[in-house]
Amino acid sequence: MLVSINSVTKEYNIRVSKSRGFPGRTEKKKVTAVKSLSFNVDENVSLALIGPNGAGKTTTVKLLTGLLTPNEGSISIGGYDVQKNMKKLSYYIGTLFGHRTQLIPNVSIYDSLKLLGAIYDIEKKTLDKRISDLIELVGIEDVVHKKSRKLSLGQRMKCELVASMLHSPKLLLLDEPTIGLDIIAKSKFRNTIKDVIKNTSTSVIISSHDVMDISSICSHSIVLRKGEKIFDGKISELTHLSSTRQNMICEYASIPEFKNLRLPGNAIIKDREENRITIEYNPEEISMGNLFQGLIHFGNIISVREQESDLETVLQKLYQGESK
Repeated sequence: MLVSINSVTKEYNIRVSKSRGFPGRTEKKKVTAVKSLSFNVDENVSLALIGPNGAGKTTTVKLLTGLLTPNEGSISIGGYDVQKNMKKLSYYIGTLFGHRTQLIPNVSIYDSLKLLGAIYDIEKKTLDKRISDLIELVGIEDVVHKKSRKLSLGQRMKCELVASMLHSPKLLLLDEPTIGLDIIAKSKFRNTIKDVIKNTSTSVIISSHDVMDISSICSHSIVLRKGEKIFDGKISELTHLSSTRQNMICEYASIPEFKNLRLPGNAIIKDREENRITIEYNPEEISMGNLFQGLIHFGNIISVREQESDLETVLQKLYQGESK
């Protein structure tokens, strides 16, 4: 087990206005950012932390890094207690925060990487090879001798990723890694992260609002709502949580005749396009096989398949507490 979080709670004391009539008067209020959170992460896993604003995603990432101390519970990474072994764990984990930089603005990327390597006590020969390998893997050959402040955001984020991987961490923590990037830069950066996962033994935990970050990079997910875990499983399992009703796409050899159309089990036609129709049905009321038997009366069926729910729609319903 690479990461183990056991019954972790994190609370903050904030000051709020005591009275609308007296804006200068405030009082303390306790806010629970994470409540009784438990989950495990195995090695070689890409995990997404998902949730709306204020769900506790960034707090969880900061707890994993040791930047925050839990009020209750324990966190271990690689068998080490996070709070008791922060120096050891600084060599064990890498971090990338979308809104922060670890590169020096007025020196070249290469010099920044050399400095970071020295901070991590990496032997010169090993460091030179590691920088060379990562530059090639991430694809920053054309910008490595430029200053960080002169790079585009997409270029800089790739360089930040190299900096995060420099000490060969077992766990890489990414908090909103594609924030602010345009569509093309996001796609390229996602592909870069997937290459890193494929070519190294690093596990990745990503906190993101971006559905494409989640679906294209991660195999597993944890959904948070108001600081509590409401889902823990594979990304593919998320698409079956939004509703008891499912969609089936049925394609006919020719445009079907739907005179006096009545579908069994309260199934309805959601969409019709030439010889293809999309049926919405409740599998608790009628099986896919029985529905198919009802549909063959309207023409010669050449293909039938189940349509997965849209991940963004599923997440919206989870956030709102509508999923079953």
